[in-house]
Amino acid sequence: NWKIHPKDLANLKDDFVLSRDTVHLVQPIARFIATPDEEWHRKLHLVLEAEGGRAVSTAHSNITPAISARDNGAVIGALNQLAADVDSLSEFQMRQFDQKDSRGEALLMQRLRAFVAEDLSEEDYAVWVYTGGSSPLLPAMHAILGLRKLDGISGPLQEHWQMQGRQCMPKSHRNFLENLEHGVSVRAYCLREWRKVPVEGIAALEDAFNNCIESLLKYCSLRQRLVSRMFPDVSRIRRLSAEQEQVIRSGRLALL
Repeated sequence: NWKIHPKDLANLKDDFVLSRDTVHLVQPIARFIATPDEEWHRKLHLVLEAEGGRAVSTAHSNITPAISARDNGAVIGALNQLAADVDSLSEFQMRQFDQKDSRGEALLMQRLRAFVAEDLSEEDYAVWVYTGGSSPLLPAMHAILGLRKLDGISGPLQEHWQMQGRQCMPKSHRNFLENLEHGVSVRAYCLREWRKVPVEGIAALEDAFNNCIESLLKYCSLRQRLVSRMFPDVSRIRRLSAEQEQVIRSGRLALL
């Protein structure tokens, strides 16, 4: 539902890459309610999905061969880059609250409901927004790190990703997630390899992995803040978010 004017494309020196620096060139084909809040919401999530998608794809491309080669240095480097990328997304989200000149998010969500979630309850609608609808971003990060495969641990938002979210995903996104979930996660790799690594290497792996956990927690906390502003009367989203953050915290490594 967006386009770039041909004149703007002609003025670009390189191929167009959607990012926080170029999102101003993206114009909607159709507006639902034509308010400043809709524009803010659209641009926020275009950037999160574009930059987040590249971060996840890069992490997967770097981590998979590193695990196969048992190259701990490359695994650590890829984890550090993933943490930095997620932190950058969190910083971008935080800045959007400071720069926003209106607080009509709750009204926006109610007006958009007829277009995007007419058949959902208020609570399910809030969960749908928290996860980004059919976005593969959060479940992909969980799969790369190995948070979906912890024994005895599950979360309500994970159930949403499995049941509702994937129904609306493009096939390529579903295939990508399935590929991630059937591969060796970073957590599983660390738990398998730590006994074969010197103490310094164990500490570096543990720090890099747990830094990713902290970055993901910060990102999810900001999502909860956003959804709470959009759904101020849905107190359950705070509890669901707290449960989900506990799932993430439980994934921390303690190898030493």
